[in-house]
Amino acid sequence: MTSPAGARSRVYYASNIKGGPNTVTANLSASSSDLLIYISEYSGVNVATPIDTQAGASGSVGAVSSGNRTTTAAGDIIYGYCNGDSACTPGPGFTARSTFANNLVEDMVATIPGTYAATASADQGWTMQMVALEPASSSSSLSSPTSACDLVQPYGTPDARDVQAAINMSLGISPCTANILGAGVCNVVVVQRVINASLPGGSCVMVSGTVSHSVTLNWVSSTTPSVTYNVYRSTASGVYSSPLASSISSTTYTDSTVQSGQTYYYVVTAVNSGGASGRSNESPAVIPTP
Repeated sequence: MTSPAGARSRVYYASNIKGGPNTVTANLSASSSDLLIYISEYSGVNVATPIDTQAGASGSVGAVSSGNRTTTAAGDIIYGYCNGDSACTPGPGFTARSTFANNLVEDMVATIPGTYAATASADQGWTMQMVALEPASSSSSLSSPTSACDLVQPYGTPDARDVQAAINMSLGISPCTANILGAGVCNVVVVQRVINASLPGGSCVMVSGTVSHSVTLNWVSSTTPSVTYNVYRSTASGVYSSPLASSISSTTYTDSTVQSGQTYYYVVTAVNSGGASGRSNESPAVIPTP
């Protein structure tokens, strides 16, 4: 792929490599004034035929997409590499693995077979490469489950920032500045997300032959005493109005009103008689299309 400014990108792969330190050497057949190599290593991938499908595209400023491809296995890793004439930032549902030199390596887990693309945004021209890596235990010809919810698998993983914030909280390191009861009292909550996806990759509820999705949020308890929690949901990042649910006494909430193919954004606040905390970090949830 070649960007509008002439930057070219390619993705190479090596299957069944030995674990531990490795050396990668690039031998060029011609000279180059600018060469960057990004190396990503994944475990749990099919060692014989790791690539389920792949795509690539280029374009100008704005929305970035590799183009859609249909996967055949549950649990594919959707790998994306965005080479920007200026800078690329991750798409919804993707985790950035490298942003060195303002280019982007990202990935996400596609719990169920379906149509996927590597997405991002760019402030100038770009190329995007997508490779769907098939898991070692996958099979493109899955047998039918014996019941509607025979196979249970969570969709997605907690964001690395969520995990680190939770660790900090457990160590007494405050990651927050907004407080109900004054400085030094941490009440910012950390959202993790698990999507119960449709068959064959997740928990489900069958109603008249259709699959119902849900999003379960879990967060770290506020250290401010006597609080309840409000959950906010939006279809646009950073835009929140009325709570989706309020006066929640536990540290978990399940949203069962989501729609297939939609991306949602969630934040949580802690509330007591003194007022409300600032919002938690935002957590996106990409609902699969059955």
